[in-house]
Amino acid sequence: MAYYEPNQQQQQRDPYSQVDQDGDLDEIYAGAKRINQNARAINGEVVSQNHLLDHLGDDIEGGTSALRAQTAKAELVNKRKKKVHTSINFRS
Repeated sequence: MAYYEPNQQQQQRDPYSQVDQDGDLDEIYAGAKRINQNARAINGEVVSQNHLLDHLGDDIEGGTSALRAQTAKAELVNKRKKKVHTSINFRS
């Protein structure tokens, strides 16, 4: 089987020439590079946001613990207040 190589006249008649194909491939390559750069930037942003969310979760856990402790203290104060109030009423 012989290798077929079109001559210059056939290449000129071809509506989608090698030059056109090369140009399109260059555009596809440039687009793929831009997509890759955007994907890397998005990944960096996601990593950064995940880091912030982790710290936010830690802060919320700390705040929840502090709130529970203060709630327990407030309940204790209310119980003592009721005991004092009840004992004062019995003395009257």
